[in-house]
Amino acid sequence: MARVVRGPSDLMGGVLFGRADGSYAGGFGDTALEATARAEATVVLETGREGVLV
Repeated sequence: MARVVRGPSDLMGGVLFGRADGSYAGGFGDTALEATARAEATVVLETGREGVLV
């Protein structure tokens, strides 16, 4: 799960859920931000880490 916790007010609280099959649900309303979040989430999941990405 990726959630916007800092930034422009229109993006705050947006959530992107990643599924084990590689599909996603939800979003932020910003396709470039969603693509970045997907890429970052993939790295985090592949390495078994968790945390806040800035």
